[in-house]
Amino acid sequence: GDKGTSQLFNGERRNKDDAVFEALGAVDECNAMIGLACEYVQREDAAQSELAEALENVMSRLFDVGASVATPQDTSSQSKKKRSTFDPV
Repeated sequence: GDKGTSQLFNGERRNKDDAVFEALGAVDECNAMIGLACEYVQREDAAQSELAEALENVMSRLFDVGASVATPQDTSSQSKKKRSTFDPV
């Protein structure tokens, strides 16, 4: 198997109990809940399209956050850092 490790975006392998994977899991769970809320809003009230759009934007930002978390700044190449950098504004 994988000897209890998993791979980050930069190819680095870390133990599955590393804090980075806890953070990635938290981001993924948050994104899933927001996705569920977005789906509910879209099904229940078409007039809430602004809210659904805002939720989709938050989900997109969370994917960016996940990419950044999966790319440690101290051990990643410049090209990997560039691909996982985003404007938080």
